[in-house]
Amino acid sequence: MADKVISAKEYKSATRKIVTVPSGAEFLIKRVTNWDFIHSPYLPVGFDIKRFQKDAQAVAKDSQDPQELFRNHPKESAELARIYILVGVISPRVVDKPLEECEEDELSIYEILDDDLNFLINEILEFSGMGKEATEKVAPFLKQPEPTIVRPPGEKVS
Repeated sequence: MADKVISAKEYKSATRKIVTVPSGAEFLIKRVTNWDFIHSPYLPVGFDIKRFQKDAQAVAKDSQDPQELFRNHPKESAELARIYILVGVISPRVVDKPLEECEEDELSIYEILDDDLNFLINEILEFSGMGKEATEKVAPFLKQPEPTIVRPPGEKVS
């Protein structure tokens, strides 16, 4: 058993960080987990996450350009990016509402500049262990091994 149980404050400190986006604004982000997706109110009806995951695994296994996945699945990619922002940004509070419907303490996702949005998505992915660096680390393990052919002694290879 551990000598010391971690406090909620310590745990949050380990799973959150402040990032500065290209425009100079600071955002507090958190690690996004599977739990966030399972219980996400933002996942649209009919979103084919299983197909997207299968294609993502194929891209990683074949060491293809990860951008190929996003080109082949633009709708799913945009939806995932939206979820990463809505779930992964803690502060300022980002919401999926038109600007005119936002409260004073809310920032519409549609208000975030493209460069800032892309930066945030990449930061959240990397911080959550799902970014380019993570993909590169696991890619060798996802490749299909070459089949081993066992032949009886003396049998010639044709």
